[in-house]
Amino acid sequence: MKINTLFSAILTFLFAAVLQAFSQETTIKVNAKTPGAAIQPTMYGIFFEDINFGADGGLYAELIKNRSFEFDNHLLGWSAFGNVRIMNEKPCFERNPNYARLSFQDELTSTGLDNEGFKGIGLKAKETYKLSFFSRNLGVDTLKVQINLISWSNDIIASKILKITNTEWTKYEADLVPSITDAHAKIRILLMNKGAADFDHISMFPAKTYKNRANGLRDDLAKALEDLHPGLFRFPGGCIVEGTTLDTRYQWKETIGPVENRPTNIRIGFLRVFPIERRYWR
Repeated sequence: MKINTLFSAILTFLFAAVLQAFSQETTIKVNAKTPGAAIQPTMYGIFFEDINFGADGGLYAELIKNRSFEFDNHLLGWSAFGNVRIMNEKPCFERNPNYARLSFQDELTSTGLDNEGFKGIGLKAKETYKLSFFSRNLGVDTLKVQINLISWSNDIIASKILKITNTEWTKYEADLVPSITDAHAKIRILLMNKGAADFDHISMFPAKTYKNRANGLRDDLAKALEDLHPGLFRFPGGCIVEGTTLDTRYQWKETIGPVENRPTNIRIGFLRVFPIERRYWR
């Protein structure tokens, strides 16, 4: 009983001391006439991290998700119909070895691929969009491929037919101009006659990018950042720098060179991160 009484008395004393300390008034005097230290403009800047479509689907103007079939789920972002397989034998790019093989023989349905973009492909009416991909013909003299931009309501709003003739990996390009504005469009690649071909690095950019650079940044977002007049631009953000292991840490040397042969970087949760082109505010 004596120990409990002593312990209770100590707690009461400490509690009273704390209350007294917090109840005392504190006065802070500030001399506003004394000039402070100058803040350099280079201390203000932009911190960039590739989350929530910050890069792919955001600042980076690429409109095709998983354009090189290098996600763990090789067809993430794509809807395949007919005879479609993911291959990696004799690839077009050694550091991005996966590609899609499309073949059309006696299937009841056509063979092709749809890509949803990043929660839809945002298109503006009468604007030009530059499509490119690498392909090789696997047999017939000429394989016709139809490229369609499909609206949210499932209407064709732009279309081009390309002829795949080369049996070696070759780059094909086309300009597409949608007839309407649609924030949730998709792109469709469709085989038009019997035959087979391989496809890799299927890419589409708006013709108008920041400073008209190929494989560049989205014009409106990049200009908004430029208008902030940042003294510095930090890229990448914290999580990408450290990676999930030592091997998956950010390595800037893998972000230079031909964009189609830059390897996939790390995975953070559900997000797949790709190195974007190194740009400077000039």
